[in-house]
Amino acid sequence: MNEIDRILTQKYDISDLNNYFEGKNANELVFTGSSQNLHFNDVNQHFPIEVIRPEGYSVYAVDQGGYYYVFWSKLHISNQNLVEDNPFVYFTAYLPSSKEASAFDSLKAGVSTADDVALIDPSVELTFLMSSGIYSYSFLNKDSVMQIEYTYSGEFKSRSDLIVKNKTVLAREIAPSRFASILLKDLP
Repeated sequence: MNEIDRILTQKYDISDLNNYFEGKNANELVFTGSSQNLHFNDVNQHFPIEVIRPEGYSVYAVDQGGYYYVFWSKLHISNQNLVEDNPFVYFTAYLPSSKEASAFDSLKAGVSTADDVALIDPSVELTFLMSSGIYSYSFLNKDSVMQIEYTYSGEFKSRSDLIVKNKTVLAREIAPSRFASILLKDLP
């Protein structure tokens, strides 16, 4: 039994978690155009938070196995207010188990898109804020993540506009991904 299993007293169905969080995380607002963020207090009312780590995430146990992670924003500043104690959801990921890098072998540079990546890994984390380009990160195991770099022409309005450029397996602890923040004791 993992240490986290001794802490978490509730388990949730993955479809209930997905239905609640899907399309409402700040990481993909560029695609949804929605400005409706889920805040900590709202989430806590729907799915009581039993664990929040100083590394910036919460963990839920899932009926189907594995864990569901909610990665929180840092300080949120807007024109209307300053919210320090009610962070919003930056990104969520369901990790039922480890994944092999070979799961991504079907991706072809210049042809495959971020949609294709999401079919392989529905919990892919897209990062748009790196000056060196647009990347995604997929959890492989306690040691590794898959980094995929993308190109695009013109604007991108959906995952299908992001074309796979290359793939690299990185050490999880050095990856510029929220997956690097997950403590070993909280992994599936």
